[in-house]
Amino acid sequence: MSESKRFMAEKLSVVQQSLMGMSFEDTSLQSLLPIIFQECLKENLTFWFSFIENTGVLNLRDTLHENYELNIRLYTSNNEDLDTLKENLLINTFLITKESTSNIASSAKNEKVTHHLISNDKPVPKHISKAIEKIQAKGIPVTKEAIKNHLPLKEMSSSARLECNRYLRDMGAS
Repeated sequence: MSESKRFMAEKLSVVQQSLMGMSFEDTSLQSLLPIIFQECLKENLTFWFSFIENTGVLNLRDTLHENYELNIRLYTSNNEDLDTLKENLLINTFLITKESTSNIASSAKNEKVTHHLISNDKPVPKHISKAIEKIQAKGIPVTKEAIKNHLPLKEMSSSARLECNRYLRDMGAS
């Protein structure tokens, strides 16, 4: 992992940790943007959205280093409106989980929507996503080591274990 990606991942982690302690009554774009923007400003980060076909991209950039940028992509299998895609990008990027919200958009319950979070063009394995949710529910910081400790290795197939190990290694965890 390059120095700039590692630096940006660390800054993103700090923002995620500060947002973990917050309770979100509303996950609408209008409610999330000011809160996330304020937390990003504390870390000298700015962000914006871009879109290509069924893909939304959250671009995260350090304001003090011109070339330090991290792009998070979210693919969707249907034609969602842009605001819903932006909401989902923010929720996934900043690890806002269902446990920390009391009002998740009801459309997610009524529609079957397939999302795949991509960071550095790598899909996040479902076991890692579940481990992150468990970590957040316990209120402990989400670290690579915590993710490793919360993976249900005995319940995973060998291909799933290999996929998770590769993902963690690519993150610089192994």
